[in-house]
Amino acid sequence: MLIPVSTNIEQRRILRALRLLQWKDAEYTLLNIIQLPQPTATYQEVISEMIEENKKILEDISSYFKLHGFDMKVKVAVSRDIVSGIIEEVRRNGYVLIILFRKPRGMFGKISLKLFKSVSQRVLDETTIPVLIMPKE
Repeated sequence: MLIPVSTNIEQRRILRALRLLQWKDAEYTLLNIIQLPQPTATYQEVISEMIEENKKILEDISSYFKLHGFDMKVKVAVSRDIVSGIIEEVRRNGYVLIILFRKPRGMFGKISLKLFKSVSQRVLDETTIPVLIMPKE
């Protein structure tokens, strides 16, 4: 089960989704995508540092879930955009479900959704596996 997250996700939102599913024995993977429109060799050291920093944050989040009975793998990837990174991870590793979390949006965010699709909608459009979208709180 793939759980794409930002590094500032509220852990209780993920825990709520996991408790809803009640699949303690499932394989869970926390995935963080670092979005870089044009990765180049000159930024390789900076990118490596970002990956390590984000991986440490996800490992801390993963330990929280271990205390609640859920073991999780941690992955950090670099992609030109968030959706492409999620879809590529799904294609490579054969997940059976993606759990996404809607972000709370201000006025600008609501207006932009009228013009552009959300990450959740784009993932739904591009994948063939089930997607659970947890509402904002």
